[in-house]
Amino acid sequence: MKYLKAVLAIVAGALIFVWRDAGLTIVATFLILAGLLDLGKEE
Repeated sequence: MKYLKAVLAIVAGALIFVWRDAGLTIVATFLILAGLLDLGKEE
């Protein structure tokens, strides 16, 4: 369950990128980076 939040953040960011909403790409980038950082911390 520890990974769930990080994975969801990355998936949400990826979905926003696919959606191509220009205003949300900054949020998507932040979500992906935060998710990757969470994954990195857990290991």
